[in-house]
Amino acid sequence: MKYKILILILIFILLMGITISAEEKQIYEFDEALNIVIKNSLDLKAKDKALSKAYDTFERLDKASPMSITFKNSNFKRFITSQVEPFVKAEEAYRKYRQAILERDNFKTTIGLNLRSAVIAVENAEKALKESSANKKAWENEIKSLKLKMDKNFITEKEYENKKSEFEKKIKEAAKYETALDDAYYNLNLILVRENNNDIEINIVMDMISLDDLDLKQIKKELIAKDLSLTQKKDNRYMQKLYYDLVDEEISNYKIERLAETVREYVLETYEEAKINYETANLEYEKALASFDRNFEEMIQNIKDIIEQAEELEKELSVGQQNAEFIKRKYEAKLITKAEYDNKMNELNTLKDKLDTLQKELNLKFAKLLS
Repeated sequence: MKYKILILILIFILLMGITISAEEKQIYEFDEALNIVIKNSLDLKAKDKALSKAYDTFERLDKASPMSITFKNSNFKRFITSQVEPFVKAEEAYRKYRQAILERDNFKTTIGLNLRSAVIAVENAEKALKESSANKKAWENEIKSLKLKMDKNFITEKEYENKKSEFEKKIKEAAKYETALDDAYYNLNLILVRENNNDIEINIVMDMISLDDLDLKQIKKELIAKDLSLTQKKDNRYMQKLYYDLVDEEISNYKIERLAETVREYVLETYEEAKINYETANLEYEKALASFDRNFEEMIQNIKDIIEQAEELEKELSVGQQNAEFIKRKYEAKLITKAEYDNKMNELNTLKDKLDTLQKELNLKFAKLLS
């Protein structure tokens, strides 16, 4: 009797330990977790340093550049080296400083998107593992049922072994979902810069947004302004245009045919090179902008396609939920077997899971669109 009581006490303590562990799970709202990531990001701190360095460079070059450009110079080469180049370099440094700000801000946005993606990956992995565990239990029951059928000579031993082998293979494959969940948690903890543990939960509000409620033209305009690659190409075009315009303005004051041959060659070469550089930079920017336009349209179309799929699933799910009660009554009246009932319920749960997956995908797509 004493031993039985001792065993019961030990079981109670173990159960209490499990309960305490569950209660110790750290739960964060998404914005709260995001602030932690931003605070702990070494890469973000490095970008802050790069930003400070870019500003120092601009300040130094700005002090060395002329306050304004003086035209109608007698020495074209000196005009380029003492006025145009310092002025353009200072302007270029300022734009690189602005790019550094944009890069830092974009990195914060990327951190948020990566965190959101990692949280959704954990949720999907947990759901897949839960479903797999349920299937595993069903497959184990199927093996037991097969054994009973063989014992009663309803199936041969060979049939039993073949079917058993199929279910055992499925049970073995189900183990990959545990690994997938561990990997998802590892990635989440890596982003959060914390020890690898499954004791964390981050809540994301899955607000459904309608494209009709969004000003897509304004969103596109803002995304263009935030695109670092586009900004760099646009700034390069501006710098090349600035250089070209200054050269062109100065040359317009010369009578080219009266210049010495060596001077004339230098002037014309400088002009042609400036013109080609500007035209090339302009072409590169226009091509990049056209590519951005295509990608944006594809993004919007992709969102529309997912919304359409989600709406179809919602209709299908609505019909399935309406039929669920009827199927339950049929099962209770023994008009269908438990296996048939479970199969119908599994189909309904599969629809729910598909819809949930699409909603999470939409949440991530909208997060990128509205970043």
